[in-house]
Amino acid sequence: MVTIRHFMIQPYLAAAVLAVLFLCAPKDVQAASRVFDLYIKNDDTMPITITLLKDNYNCYEGDVPLGQIWENLAPGEQIKIRLARVQGHGCDGKQGEFEVQFKPGVSESKTNQHFDFDNSGGLQLSSGHPNQYPGHLSGKNPRDGSYTYTTFRHDKIVAGPAVGKWSLLCQQICNYSTQDARTTIQTTTKTYTEEEKSAIKASLEAGLEFKGVGSVKSKIETSHEKTIGQSMSESFERGETWIDTRNYTYTPKEMIDYNIFAVWQWIAVTKLSTGEIVTVRSPKITCTSDGAEPKYLPNDPSDLQACRPHK
Repeated sequence: MVTIRHFMIQPYLAAAVLAVLFLCAPKDVQAASRVFDLYIKNDDTMPITITLLKDNYNCYEGDVPLGQIWENLAPGEQIKIRLARVQGHGCDGKQGEFEVQFKPGVSESKTNQHFDFDNSGGLQLSSGHPNQYPGHLSGKNPRDGSYTYTTFRHDKIVAGPAVGKWSLLCQQICNYSTQDARTTIQTTTKTYTEEEKSAIKASLEAGLEFKGVGSVKSKIETSHEKTIGQSMSESFERGETWIDTRNYTYTPKEMIDYNIFAVWQWIAVTKLSTGEIVTVRSPKITCTSDGAEPKYLPNDPSDLQACRPHK
């Protein structure tokens, strides 16, 4: 009798276990699906800084705190945010939201991307917010439920050969007011991106081509070209534009005594692949006794004797 009773109990136990599993399964599945990963991959040609903003969020419960910054994420690298919507606490029936900022953006008005996500592992881009950044969100990965957001890809900016030449600052009369007026006209501020700076520096450091300096090209060593270009690159990196020329003014008497008719500044000009012409100025100044452009390079013997009293 005991044996028969033992076998009769087994179906009831099995049924009870199945019932418990059935009741618990939906809740467990839901809990698992509401937690999923978002990968943000830098598909750009340059490093990018990503910020998980502290505003424009709702019911966010990720493993990364709001305000987190990933600086200079290299091309091809990615970060991961494990997402989860807050349960309860006023979030029932509400979607989760958060916003990410990218620098550099596509422009000053295209830097941010807003995301919406729900309690079942759904994620989408929201277009109803300003500064929309044009990245791309993949579909849901069927294997692990994750998503991948890739950044906008800029065309790599490069600079053409840098051409060095003398630029006329003034002639015949180089007084303070004239120089000050030239400075006012020419000091339009330009802020270059890191990629633009890198391209300009690479062009300068590759060595300058020379324009308007006669046959001097065939008389110099390649190392001299690179020395001049390297010096200008270092000044450019420090943000020295050398546009204010008031320290290089001469009174009419000085110009007669020094046999100076014109004052020149050494510059380099290059063109970016964006079409922009970039002029990099140096602190190298020289003088001539007429209006003809100098036929020598900075620091040559003729340059060292210029702008000085003639004995």
